[in-house]
Amino acid sequence: VPAYLLRDRTGWNQWVSTTFFEYTAKDGKRYEGPDPAGFAAAVRDARFDVIMLRGGVTPEVDAAVEKALRGNPHYRLTGRFPTTTSSGDSVYRIWV
Repeated sequence: VPAYLLRDRTGWNQWVSTTFFEYTAKDGKRYEGPDPAGFAAAVRDARFDVIMLRGGVTPEVDAAVEKALRGNPHYRLTGRFPTTTSSGDSVYRIWV
């Protein structure tokens, strides 16, 4: 939904879903698919400008990303925004 709502400010190719990701880490290791280790490596490598998680769809990936964010000097939590979807209530968490 955020990619749709921000379509006049961002391109579709600027968004990465937690359901699939291809990444080659700075150490040369290659990751593909919904691999929590790949997302964690990308966070450690400061691959993203902004990270936004809502939770629910890929809990293992979300947990790995949140763990990699703890103490990471490249990111800081800037907002928590409650939302309600057909799946229920949740909170968007945004790091920059």
